Amino acid sequence: MLQTHKMEELHDPHDTRLMGSFLGQVRKIFALYHKMGSKLLSEKGVNIHIDQLPVIMTAFYRPGISQQEIANSICRDKSSVNRTVKYLEAAGYLKVSLNLKDKRQNTLRVTAKGKKEVEKIEIARLEMEQLLKEACTTVSYEALTETVRTISDNLEKNFKL
Repeated sequence: MLQTHKMEELHDPHDTRLMGSFLGQVRKIFALYHKMGSKLLSEKGVNIHIDQLPVIMTAFYRPGISQQEIANSICRDKSSVNRTVKYLEAAGYLKVSLNLKDKRQNTLRVTAKGKKEVEKIEIARLEMEQLLKEACTTVSYEALTETVRTISDNLEKNFKL
């Protein structure tokens, strides 16, 4: 049962209630991963912003995927994916084509220029994975990954958007 509090009881000048929680720690890990990843991508000469990676990597792993399928796959709204696709297409990293079976949809393929970026991204991703593994001192990286996957799968199954 949820415990109710008076608003004054919720004040937390040291942010321990939020940052000490599971969600606070997940947010912190995500923010650190984002900063570290951005730095590493820059060092590797990647010309794609870290927030655009899920789109190009999904298009690379699943050639011919639609923008809507990418939005569903990476849990982002279609307009956000559309903006990223327009940028990546203009930069020459993606080719957008009309879906011949469903003319309402576009299909995406990574260009030769995009594949060169994907190679650098993959090197950076493997380095980031290694840093995360090294940061896991009390539990194995695989067990932690499986636990987080279970949580996300259960949330997705039980919380219909």
